[in-house]
Amino acid sequence: MLVNCGKGIEIDIATDKLPTAALDHVVKIGLKNILQDAHAGVKDVAKARQKAEAKLAALMSGEIRAATALRATNPAEKVALIRAIAEVWETRLEDLVKIKAAKRDAEARRLARELLAQRAQQPKGKPKAKAA
Repeated sequence: MLVNCGKGIEIDIATDKLPTAALDHVVKIGLKNILQDAHAGVKDVAKARQKAEAKLAALMSGEIRAATALRATNPAEKVALIRAIAEVWETRLEDLVKIKAAKRDAEARRLARELLAQRAQQPKGKPKAKAA
């Protein structure tokens, strides 16, 4: 399994060779982090538990959100994404402020990715000359 451990470092790990205790530890820490992220920002314990249980149910059904799908790795893509996020904030501010603060940035990134995907599908032609 190729694991991205940050700073552009990827390590190929033979997970089948990990001792059972190490594998159990990795799974426990990973699940703990995922479930904590699911209820981050939720103050009410009962609601936080519901969020964590819903996330676990999603995992059990095979639903995942991989970090690589959410991040640009190419420098040009990063710049384009940053500009698209700024454009989304500028054009959709009224919609974004209605969203809970903990989810606002994620929604802006999602909308920016949609914007970039739409632009990628548009035919590329000569840029229009500006009127003087």
